[in-house]
Amino acid sequence: MSQKTGPAVRRADREARLMTSMTRLVVGGLVSTLVVTAILLLASFQAVATIDREAMLAEQARAAAAIRFMVVKGYSPEDAAHVLMEGGVLPGAELLPAGTDPGDHATVALAGSDRILAWEPRRIGSETFASVAPLRLLLVAGMLLLTGGILYRVRAIGLSLEASRAVETAQARRDPLTGLANRLAFEEAIAEIEREGKAATALLCIDLDAFKPVNDAFGHAAGDVVLQQVAQRLLGLARSGDIVARLGGDEFAILSGDGADRDAVRHYAQAIVRTLRSPFRIDSGRVDVGASIGIAFAADTGASDLVEAADRALYAAKQSGRGQIAVAGERPVASEPARRVA
Repeated sequence: MSQKTGPAVRRADREARLMTSMTRLVVGGLVSTLVVTAILLLASFQAVATIDREAMLAEQARAAAAIRFMVVKGYSPEDAAHVLMEGGVLPGAELLPAGTDPGDHATVALAGSDRILAWEPRRIGSETFASVAPLRLLLVAGMLLLTGGILYRVRAIGLSLEASRAVETAQARRDPLTGLANRLAFEEAIAEIEREGKAATALLCIDLDAFKPVNDAFGHAAGDVVLQQVAQRLLGLARSGDIVARLGGDEFAILSGDGADRDAVRHYAQAIVRTLRSPFRIDSGRVDVGASIGIAFAADTGASDLVEAADRALYAAKQSGRGQIAVAGERPVASEPARRVA
């Protein structure tokens, strides 16, 4: 049986689909951005290395030109190197023996000397790349936060959708007037009894005896009040595990798992007749309604014929007069008829 969904579920479905699409776009964009970023980083590293190397070559050329200029002025190559070292022009400058591995230092050979001038060159590319690192991290963090926020929202919508569906499912199986189980829930319970072979089940079909006169005399609003009070009285008598349902109009049913104790079920039915015989209060005064009950036991009829047998018993009870109780296969038990008082 197909089940219609309410506006809340349809709205949550639309929102969930929208958020899922947005998440896919954002995640896809994030993945693409990370791939592009990785490619750009690799290219940046190569560019940084090239800029640093070119900058170091330029520094070496300037240092060599300065030394040659001072040599022209009468300085020896080593004295000229000391002038550059003492002037702080070349950071970390020192004289190293010729043939020493300078590592990543810039060097200038000194003519006629067995030493070389080495210093730490300025790495312009690396400095520039490092200066924009916080911006790169901020951008990636922002995208991660955005994606996390959308994923959190999608999860929240999913939970809301599940809750809405649970509410819709519960409402679809509840009678809106009385809050009892409705015919759908009742039929599902019967199907479960049949499926699981629950032989110790009793079904009590209840029909109000004088409900139509209440509707005719006082209107449907008063009738609804009576039905709500009937539901409350039935729930007050119901035992643990019983399913109390309104099947429609003034028809009610109780599925009891205590069908193995037949005397207890009969006493149960008598208690229901007694409590429904008591007057019901409406705005216009009080009315007497009463009820008749048909009982069937799954052990006698089988689960598949349980409802039909209880209906036949109820019909027999109604034919015998008001306030009657009939068990499938047995004669109705006479009961005092109900009275209607306006």
